[in-house]
Amino acid sequence: MDITGRARLKGLNRTGSMMRRLSEARSRPAAAAMARALLVLPVALGCLCSSACTCASGRVDPADRAVVTKARQDLRPLRSVAAGRLPPALRAYLDLYGIRAGGAGHPIGTFQSGGLVLASQLIRSSKQGRGTVIIVHGYFDHSGIERHLINRLTGEEYSVAIYDHPGHGLSEGRRISTKDFSIYETGFSDFLDVVTRNQPAPYHVVAHSMGCTVVIDHLLRKETTRLKRVVLVAPLIRDSISGPIRVFGHVVSPVIDYLPRVAERSSSDPAFLDSLKADPLQFRCVSTHWSRAFVAWQRSVRDSGPRRESPLILNAGNDTVIVDEFGQRWMKRTFPAGRFLTIEGGHHHLLNEAQPIREQVLDIISSELRR
Repeated sequence: MDITGRARLKGLNRTGSMMRRLSEARSRPAAAAMARALLVLPVALGCLCSSACTCASGRVDPADRAVVTKARQDLRPLRSVAAGRLPPALRAYLDLYGIRAGGAGHPIGTFQSGGLVLASQLIRSSKQGRGTVIIVHGYFDHSGIERHLINRLTGEEYSVAIYDHPGHGLSEGRRISTKDFSIYETGFSDFLDVVTRNQPAPYHVVAHSMGCTVVIDHLLRKETTRLKRVVLVAPLIRDSISGPIRVFGHVVSPVIDYLPRVAERSSSDPAFLDSLKADPLQFRCVSTHWSRAFVAWQRSVRDSGPRRESPLILNAGNDTVIVDEFGQRWMKRTFPAGRFLTIEGGHHHLLNEAQPIREQVLDIISSELRR
């Protein structure tokens, strides 16, 4: 073995030893956050020097990738989309993600926001009096991942509205990256305008993870809200990686935006975790620009005064993605009338947990919307 080979092997052995030590530390919350950050560093440094680093998954079926590509190509502005028969490409997209088409119409189309074209779905119920539930997905995710919630709500005769954030799913924008976190609130506000023009009142919102951050940002910016019920599922107020990533990002962001994601066990449902690995709309990296923008948002709302709204906040007992202690304190101070529930045994993707936990969460949401 030549000198270069021995040096590479020595470096790999050293990295492996460090990873084992950090893995043992994950049982301690503070050490766990640092462990996740440091585990990224050797891989990230390798990415800086290698063109082999990719944010795409090798497990995606080419046929599935073709489905989402064709669906994106066939999107048209919502205002020009009829509520009748779906085009074959968009029907195939719904089938891929297991979303049942709305019985009274299911337009899938686009709207403009901040100079970007965002993808959305307006699912219409024949019972107009139940109103519309707006679903706001989390970071890395997209509309298709919320199939269980969508199908439950449409089965209960709610109209449903859902869209993909900028840079997510079928929407335009640099993939899961931004230098200005307000782009997400702008997207939500613009979509809310679309919904109130086209869908029946009253209007409720169910948000997950970063979707909660976006809804909270919207509430903090507005004196009044058009939302009747607000349900925040595993709200992302401070996560376990953005701080360290932001620090590291100061060094690498002039050269590279994306760093590899460290896999988290975000659900106890193995089928769901496998589906994430095979999802053509999932992104396998984290953005240093996004992390810095998120930390800047945290600072901007740190001293926010109390709000009048009384959202229902569902936290996961086994969540390793967010820093729950800080988020709980901030949420209780900002929403003193809020109601907090912890789902024992639940992980971050509460809406995609194993069936017993998932059904518990969906039952709670359903009861809240009827309240």
